[in-house]
Amino acid sequence: MSVNKFGGSANTMLTNSTSKYVDSKTLTANLSGKVNKTGDSLSGDLNILLTDDSLRTFGVPDITGDKSVSLLLGDINNQIRHNHGHAVKHASTHGFSFTCPSGEICKFGSNKSRFFTEINMNNNNITDVKTPTDDKDAVNKEYLLSRHSKNSVGLIPMLYANNDKTGFQVSASSEPNFFAYNIFNSYSTNAWSPTTGINYFVKVKCPNPVIVYRFQLRGKTLAKASYRLELHGSTNDYNWILLFKDENALLNDQISTFDCTYLNLYSIFKIIVLSSDATVHGFTYCQLFTMDPIV
Repeated sequence: MSVNKFGGSANTMLTNSTSKYVDSKTLTANLSGKVNKTGDSLSGDLNILLTDDSLRTFGVPDITGDKSVSLLLGDINNQIRHNHGHAVKHASTHGFSFTCPSGEICKFGSNKSRFFTEINMNNNNITDVKTPTDDKDAVNKEYLLSRHSKNSVGLIPMLYANNDKTGFQVSASSEPNFFAYNIFNSYSTNAWSPTTGINYFVKVKCPNPVIVYRFQLRGKTLAKASYRLELHGSTNDYNWILLFKDENALLNDQISTFDCTYLNLYSIFKIIVLSSDATVHGFTYCQLFTMDPIV
């Protein structure tokens, strides 16, 4: 029996060579089923597990210059694409649908976008609204003003009670001595006096929704005092929209006029004094002025 220089027989060498050949074939077969990191195509699902990690990053982290990244969702007409330096684009042949466990939220399509729940603008404006053509279209401020005229006659009649027979209801944050209706009665010698000069208000509930473009107030002192003043509007007495704000509104015993910056239909209005340096707090007169529709 022949012996190689390492002490193994010839048969042993043949066996080792055969083993290496078999192992090489097995490795080649296994590698052929793996993804090549330099680029490849998959014919099955690819699941990336977190296992014990708390974060797994997936994507292209080094887009620069004139490069682009695209995630195809079937074809080039359905993709999420980012051209460096530009907004990320979402392309879809049939639009986008956003859902949650409670149902559809909204749909974006080539014809119309549809929302299936209420939209809360979080006290932000909706801008560039077109002139309405349908009865249920939103109305922009320009169109609204074109269909209304400013009424120079005050809205609130002479009141003789907080819950007046005319349909107007008034109230105040505190009425220790005189009721709020006194500031809407020119014959009354009484005035409404809050117990504090901070965060006090007068509220007016109208019989019907109106657009208030202006309001008037009169203070209780001869010298002018500074007021942090706001006017809010509401349709339900708990969701309030800011119609006017002045950090340094001046009031004395003469009537002062203030114009609103936001116009819309409301049935309840609340005048709020956040703070004031007046020596005597409260009002002796209040009035609202409306935009009346042109019939």
